[in-house]
Amino acid sequence: MKKSLLLAGSIATGIALIFLAHAWVDAAPKKPAQVQKIVTLKVEGMTCMGCQDTVEKAIHKIPGVIAAKVSHDENRAVIQGTRELDARKLIESINKTHYKASFLKEEKSAKK
Repeated sequence: MKKSLLLAGSIATGIALIFLAHAWVDAAPKKPAQVQKIVTLKVEGMTCMGCQDTVEKAIHKIPGVIAAKVSHDENRAVIQGTRELDARKLIESINKTHYKASFLKEEKSAKK
């Protein structure tokens, strides 16, 4: 009986260690994505910080977004992203929030 309890305890400890190791690997910092594109959009209809937050959340749903700066004062959103960032998808996502987004410009990042 003691041997089976000892064996069960060892197995449980081993399983716990495996789960902890897996969680630790997943929590390890990842290399930050490199900015390759900067997209600037005009966004009409924002009147407050709440509007700004809504637009920013819509932007962050799009693949390739690294960072976004949205200003309701300037009616503008500047989005930094990877190569996969698609301005059309950004505009569609913002327009679904009932604000009106339109393309201003896209630049390749000068950072290497």
